[in-house]
Amino acid sequence: MKKLSMVALFLLLATSVFAHEGSVGLYTTQAATDCDAFVPPFAPTGIYLMYYRSDAGPDGINGVEFMIEKTSAQVSFLTPAWNPQTIFNGDLATGIGIVFTSECFGAGQSLIYIGTIQVMSLGAPAGWILKVVGDPRSLEGNGLNVTMCDYDKTMAPVLGGWFVATEGGCNVGNESGSWGAIKSLYSE
Repeated sequence: MKKLSMVALFLLLATSVFAHEGSVGLYTTQAATDCDAFVPPFAPTGIYLMYYRSDAGPDGINGVEFMIEKTSAQVSFLTPAWNPQTIFNGDLATGIGIVFTSECFGAGQSLIYIGTIQVMSLGAPAGWILKVVGDPRSLEGNGLNVTMCDYDKTMAPVLGGWFVATEGGCNVGNESGSWGAIKSLYSE
């Protein structure tokens, strides 16, 4: 019971301190169901950059700001293919801002396609990671934000996702098996 109370307290604190409006993640498909894959050396590989709206997230967005960190210098970004309804300022490795050219893009959708990031392993060992983090140029919060569809284009904080270059290296949390750790707390 004490363990369960501690977990409940942690979840309560986490939801108030780490409130977010969704996440910007890296996936193997636009369905956002997998965030890992074997990436063969010297073969350009496309990874989808998606905004995944949470229950409290805005219904459509006008833009997003972020940066992508690599855990290996032997991984190279090639030319990204952005959603055709976007314009961008910056670079993936140092910080980028992306704006949709249509007002309140993706309204009514839980997933919004931002672009396809082309990467190539130059012999990096398996298991390297790409992680979506905040744009250091941002003037809002930690720099990992989406722009809401209100008059002021309010910035809303989001979580950053990751891509792991090995099969079975990450879990997007939408499968029943991902809740096993939480369920086990109730069985003790």
